Amino acid sequence: MPLQHSRFTTTRSAALIAVITVSACSLIPLSRAAEPTQSASPAQDALTPSELAHLETLSNSFRKLARLSRRGVVYIVVESAKSAEPDPDLLDYLRQRFAEVVPDEQLQELARRIPGGSGTGIIFDRHGHILTNSHVVRERDEIEVRLPDERVYPAKLVGVDTKTDVAVVKIDAPDLHPLTFADSDQAEVGDWVLAVGAPFGLTQTVTHGIISATGRGHIRGLDSIYYQNFIQTDAAINPGNSGGPLLNMRGEVLGINTAIATDGVAFAIPSNMALKIARILIEKGVVSRGWLGISFAPAGVTSADMEILDLPHDRGVLVSSVLAKSPAMAAGVQVDDYITGINGQELNGAGQFTNLMGDFLPDTQLTLQVFRDGRKQDIDIRLAQQPDNPNDRSLLLDEARGRYVPQLGLSGRALRPKTVNGFEADDRGVFVTHVDEDGPCATAVRSGEVITAVNDRKIRNLGELEAALNKPALLQRQAERQDASGAGPREIRLDILQKDYDQRLETVSLP
Repeated sequence: MPLQHSRFTTTRSAALIAVITVSACSLIPLSRAAEPTQSASPAQDALTPSELAHLETLSNSFRKLARLSRRGVVYIVVESAKSAEPDPDLLDYLRQRFAEVVPDEQLQELARRIPGGSGTGIIFDRHGHILTNSHVVRERDEIEVRLPDERVYPAKLVGVDTKTDVAVVKIDAPDLHPLTFADSDQAEVGDWVLAVGAPFGLTQTVTHGIISATGRGHIRGLDSIYYQNFIQTDAAINPGNSGGPLLNMRGEVLGINTAIATDGVAFAIPSNMALKIARILIEKGVVSRGWLGISFAPAGVTSADMEILDLPHDRGVLVSSVLAKSPAMAAGVQVDDYITGINGQELNGAGQFTNLMGDFLPDTQLTLQVFRDGRKQDIDIRLAQQPDNPNDRSLLLDEARGRYVPQLGLSGRALRPKTVNGFEADDRGVFVTHVDEDGPCATAVRSGEVITAVNDRKIRNLGELEAALNKPALLQRQAERQDASGAGPREIRLDILQKDYDQRLETVSLP
């Protein structure tokens, strides 16, 4: 099921849901309603006075919390020149819920008829700043904020940060009641939470649940949000809740409701991240970040990667390519380097690495702790300004996808399972990414092939390839051969594996 943001295009939304619900319910067999139910003895179900008192206390707590928090939650209505087209978020939602009972043409027409869009916002301060999601307000012609007391004000866009999906708008209004923000790092699985928002345009709606997980990243369907560290909750969140608060039991903002996966699975931006971005947007209007210039597998390393590269653990970041003209390339970071720390702080996964790097400003000097060919080393780097799309693969050069081996005049990287089509999971060797036209291997090896052995010595990675080329016994034999026959190039044998298991042996003369 595709994951969607929880903004909802709505003016007639309540009527829409009512119409579709009636259509859906009319298909339920009446016999279901007649199924007998078993009733228990009243004495068995009776609550004791202490149990009743406890429940009433709990209920009063929820009631007070909802009353106080709703004062700081606003309803955001937006208009766009693109609103004549069906809202894709709304259309996805309607298809998920009603595709079996309503024809798709009708769902598209219903989505097309509803103009504008809506979402939720959080009163950030008494100056009129409203915190919401970027996807709610960006590229909108008009933004309108409706306060809990029904006052309505036009809003001005202060700034958006699409990489975190955070935005700030501003209204000129008196008597505002900003919410307090919690430390989201203190949130734990199982904590009770409340969500306040405007699902389907139904303003000031309060639902509750628990924190299901923290630190969620790599969420499929949210690729546009580059920095992910979501709080997952089972509180009922629906289209229109985007930008609204996820509150702890003190009424403090713990997160910004952002996306829905399905009923009972929703995601919120942690308050610490949202608060930091909001302050930058209010001060500067834009968020500038430092840029390292590497790509890596966001899901982290596998057990096979650890075996192939002799990695010390699975908590680091494995460099898969180095972008051209980047700080990483200038500093000497290479493909298959394994980054284990930043400025002495050990990493705990690729997601943490991404978020840590997002905290650094351009021109920041930092030190990476790197594991290369079984040895630890530090690499000093000065960060540059991050491009709008840090994943732009047009920045890659052939040489940037592999590490250069000067003895052979080629670049390559360790062959890792499922990273290259045409090879089996147990194949091992160095995958060739570039061959110099005038180098020793120009006629012997081609890009896309795998070097599996040097002089019958099996290799798994670049370190083993270079060790085999510089093996003392090999050099000694070559020296003896040269003494006997006169100076000349030394020869080595390379076992080459092509896709679909074509193998051959090549002899290469090295200078």
